[in-house]
Amino acid sequence: MNGSNNLLLGAAALMLAGCALEPRPPEAFPVLVDPQPLVVVAELDAGEYLPDFPAPPAKPGVVTINLDPPPHWVRAEVVQTIYGATKVPRVLYAGTTSHWGPQPMSPQPQLAFFLTDGRQYILRRYGYKRLLSRLDGSLLLPIWDKQVSPWLPCSVLELREEFDSGQVQETPKTRGADYLPAVERPDLFRAVPGGFLPRYAIDVRKLASYLQANPPPVKGVKCE
Repeated sequence: MNGSNNLLLGAAALMLAGCALEPRPPEAFPVLVDPQPLVVVAELDAGEYLPDFPAPPAKPGVVTINLDPPPHWVRAEVVQTIYGATKVPRVLYAGTTSHWGPQPMSPQPQLAFFLTDGRQYILRRYGYKRLLSRLDGSLLLPIWDKQVSPWLPCSVLELREEFDSGQVQETPKTRGADYLPAVERPDLFRAVPGGFLPRYAIDVRKLASYLQANPPPVKGVKCE
């Protein structure tokens, strides 16, 4: 066997090994032991449905209606860990739920909020936020409401810094003139033709540093 064939076989073996290392989607919605928060920047892609949750025990005189479809899995290609375990797989699969089932997701990296026991993962319900990229490539989390996220401490709002669309690579989508968060907190928004854009964003690097001393909640929080 000549050298070229050896190289080809070696490359094929490496490709197969890489495929073998990627985990498989869960076969059922994960049940976590001692769940802990994990916050990452990741590219997300929704997958297929998982078996539905068991129906709750029947109670006399009580009718229970679940409007959700069954849970589904999501594939996450991790770009950066913001908070959580020191060893996070490059690719992970997580169970999640929604009103709509698997839907197309943005191809751009997003801030994603998981729970994990170190072995299995749950993407929190609608637990992802679109990010903006500064011209230098650093990431910003735009603030679209008085509560940055139910999966972050309320105090992260203190990290906000003013920005404008000329500082980022993307074109933020304008929210309409009747956008309720902008009506309730006009100080957080900039009025533009046709509606509102966020006035503030949080530097993801500063967020990562802040969360080391102010861990994200295991259970969601409501900020006033």
